[in-house]
Amino acid sequence: MLIENVCEKCPATCWGNKSICRTFDRHVGIIESCPEWDKYMIEKQGLQEHDGQLAITNMEPAMEWLQKAEEWIKGYRYLVNKAAWLRTELERSISSTPSISSRLVASYGDNAGMPSGKGLKISTLNIPEAVYNKKIRRLEELEKKIKQIDEAALTIRDIQEKAVLECMLDGEKMNVTAFMVGVSRQRLYEIRKNIIIKIAQALFEGTAA
Repeated sequence: MLIENVCEKCPATCWGNKSICRTFDRHVGIIESCPEWDKYMIEKQGLQEHDGQLAITNMEPAMEWLQKAEEWIKGYRYLVNKAAWLRTELERSISSTPSISSRLVASYGDNAGMPSGKGLKISTLNIPEAVYNKKIRRLEELEKKIKQIDEAALTIRDIQEKAVLECMLDGEKMNVTAFMVGVSRQRLYEIRKNIIIKIAQALFEGTAA
């Protein structure tokens, strides 16, 4: 679809001359991504409000939202691993009974939070209180971002898109994902862009000035 609707009309493509893109200096069939494809996908689908009206009319913020959403998805595995590492570090920084450690390094949830080290006896910490609290704040930031991505991922309901999103969050390469899902690389690109558009809408809807 992208080749027929974008590449065939693009001045950068030597259409009819082995379909070579002069921008990427390769055949259009092996190109993995292109800004012109992104613009086409936005114009075709748009970022829409729930009432069906376009949430934005300017291409620039749309591209910025898509880029940010894609970066968040790509960095998801790092966020999860970093949060797990920080939690372990915090647990190791506490030298006290299990009950106190459990109280200091609490689980996340609507009714739970990560308490600070303020007011604790300094003998319960192996690191300076200021360092402990800094790690606490960093962990809270990571957990908040992870939760935002997890909630945005719930908006993806198509079975094929769910499978692709799972691969994206796991950091799988495009060729591996295409093989696992059973689609061509270009079809995979279209699915990925559909997902990113939906995730961007879920993450940033209502944030436009």
